[in-house]
Amino acid sequence: MLNFFTLEPKEFAELSRDILQKIVKKTLYLTDGPYDEGIDFTDNPQNSRIIGQAKNFILTPIDKLMRKLEEEKERVSKLQPEAYYLFLPKNLTRKRLEKIVNLFNPVTRFDFEHIFTLGKMDELLQKKEYRDILEKHPKLWNFSMDILSRALYKNIDFDTREMLLNIQSFSEFVPTESYCACIELLEQDHAVLLQGAPGTGKTVISRRIALELAQQGYQVHYTTDGNLRDIKGILSQDDTPELILLDDFLGQMYVTLDPGKAGELETLLHFVQRSKHKRILLNSRITVLQEAERSIPLFTRIFSNLKKINVDELTEYEKARILHNTLKKQCGDCPKVFRYIASEGRYWNIIHHRNFNPRIIGMIAAMTANLSDPKDLYDRLLELLNDPANIWAQEFEQNLRPEDRLLLTTLYSLTNTNVDFALLEACYAARIRTMPEIDKTVNQAENALRRLNRSMLRQTWDETRKISVMNPSVNDFLSQYIRKHPLEQEAIIASAVYFEQIYKLMHGNSIQNILNSPALLALVEQKFEDHSLLNLRFQDDTYLGNILAYQCIVRQPLLDDVYRDKLISLLRQGAVDNYRPFLLNGCLSYILPLFSKPLFSYYQMERNLTDNGFVDSLMQSAQDSNELLQVLSLIWSVFSNPVQKYDYDLSYFRQKAAEYTENQLLDEVGDFNTFCIQKYDRSKFDHLVREIPADMPIEDVIDYFEYELSSFLEDDLTDQFVECVIRSIQDVLEAQPWFDGKISIDRDIVLIDQDIWGRAEIMIDNAMYDCLPRETYDTYTAQRREASDNLRLERSSMEYWNNTEKENQDLQICSLFTE
Repeated sequence: MLNFFTLEPKEFAELSRDILQKIVKKTLYLTDGPYDEGIDFTDNPQNSRIIGQAKNFILTPIDKLMRKLEEEKERVSKLQPEAYYLFLPKNLTRKRLEKIVNLFNPVTRFDFEHIFTLGKMDELLQKKEYRDILEKHPKLWNFSMDILSRALYKNIDFDTREMLLNIQSFSEFVPTESYCACIELLEQDHAVLLQGAPGTGKTVISRRIALELAQQGYQVHYTTDGNLRDIKGILSQDDTPELILLDDFLGQMYVTLDPGKAGELETLLHFVQRSKHKRILLNSRITVLQEAERSIPLFTRIFSNLKKINVDELTEYEKARILHNTLKKQCGDCPKVFRYIASEGRYWNIIHHRNFNPRIIGMIAAMTANLSDPKDLYDRLLELLNDPANIWAQEFEQNLRPEDRLLLTTLYSLTNTNVDFALLEACYAARIRTMPEIDKTVNQAENALRRLNRSMLRQTWDETRKISVMNPSVNDFLSQYIRKHPLEQEAIIASAVYFEQIYKLMHGNSIQNILNSPALLALVEQKFEDHSLLNLRFQDDTYLGNILAYQCIVRQPLLDDVYRDKLISLLRQGAVDNYRPFLLNGCLSYILPLFSKPLFSYYQMERNLTDNGFVDSLMQSAQDSNELLQVLSLIWSVFSNPVQKYDYDLSYFRQKAAEYTENQLLDEVGDFNTFCIQKYDRSKFDHLVREIPADMPIEDVIDYFEYELSSFLEDDLTDQFVECVIRSIQDVLEAQPWFDGKISIDRDIVLIDQDIWGRAEIMIDNAMYDCLPRETYDTYTAQRREASDNLRLERSSMEYWNNTEKENQDLQICSLFTE
């Protein structure tokens, strides 16, 4: 997709003029500037029959753009041109386009073909006949590397940088209706969830939106592993525009996000939704979303408060463009493939196929490498559409060497995302060590990677070399393949270097308790009892911490010298997962027994509590204020004991205990919307509304609401909310025996990113509705703001062309393949 973001208003007007000139086949003249009575270019400055307007509102919110067009209508009505053309550097939903057509159609000749959105302009400029215009405006194809570079290298991690650079090169991207709706919803609601079946474009759309916002000056934070704590740690608390992109945030093929992180996700969403300059975009497969709602009730509440867009539905024209763009890019060196599919209308068989899927269409690149005959490639593409589950089966089972298959299954056992090559190589070596038929005198891992690179695997470099599958569908296939081949599964487990390999293959990284997997439970218990558990490596030490906490403390107090020092070390690091492999009942399930006999003395808790790092980790392990206060009480019981063997840093403990308690309670009691609904005393506000004189002129009533009452309400909401939050926190702290009376939370901290005015505006609006005559209220609100649209993407609103446009749609599709 071309880059329109660097164009100045005058440059955008010139580009729009050049495009329209070619369409209407007439010379058009630019006017003097933006203050030109609604004309940017025309066929005749003295007597305009054709008028063009270029609205360079790239960063303008949609609702403000629509209000500007309302003003534009009046100017067009006075000019009375024969035809009016509108150029907008935004991608708009069908519903928005309909509104614009209905707005201008009564005053001039104007329909959908008179609106040129960003996507439509991009599509035109990709055609040969527009190449002269493209060359005339080099900023379009000289990608804005200054802006992008600033986005890429300002507080950004390697994965985000790679993601943005990769999607930048994805020139076959098509801005679908789902994409347009997502942009608009992000602008309005700040948080959007993209959902859909595998391969329907969730990730591509998400990353393209991230690229667009990066060019607009947003800092992008991207993750595919659900690491919310790191994301929260790098978010700014100021007005810096930031986008958080959580790709497959619940897990790629099944739910892998810990239930404990559901609370973190909810807190993050609340922060973003009340922050003017923050945005969050999540995506997930529908099946994974449904599994999450079934297994973790909190997700039902979280998802109910998110705007959702289903990306599964594509119009025929969108399918045609996806096929066309993919063929043009992937078959550039083999034009006979494009000509074969374009001839005799073969593309219709693909577009109309019930299993049309952007991911399958994207397989064309891999197929051209192995199939030189266009007919063979076309037949293979239809074969994949007929049986999507077989995308990788033939390649894997018939075309790959055994060494290559081993590298793929080893990679799958380690990750769904990416892994350091050194780690993969060590696991691969352990696997082939038991296979005498494979030659060990050559570097099999490098050779296999060289053969698989850019077909089924990809490499990236940061401080280390990272390996991942080329496409999520490779993981889908490998999951099914290993499940159907138990001998392969047994071989990977037998040669496993890392515990996670065993856990993934036997338990699927599921959040369900390991007690529900008898085979895995038996293996873990056997390795624990014979101490071979410590011979395994752990990618994530919290798994080992979980096993030792369960086996040595939760299940039954166990005094095992082999594990004692390791468990204390893991506790000091805070490396105990509450959910996997064993489902622990919060941190208290293992912390409480540590403060009781016989474990208190066995684990030398009195001595370990002299270490501030150990104390800090115990406090941070709490998931809510109830757990935290109990942990603090246990620690204080040792610190306040009159008979002590050790000196404790009481000052540090008091400070940190108060700090963690304040932060935990602020998350729990500091929700402004809940306060407004449940605790706000609006009696003074209601009294002021009732006291409005009945004979006060309507204009004065409106002014009174907009100024005096609005100001009072904003101040009253602020004062009551701050007092309520600080009082609630102080009441809890003052009941604690360790509290020294010092509270650090203040008014400014409580009010960070709270949308006080937004709530006040709603309350004022509701009061005006009750006080004003209905006609007056309707007129007032129509002038003041555009009614909120329901952007749920139902089938009716997704269909880009209605029945009367069917013929025109077919012609446009045909034109794509007759270049």
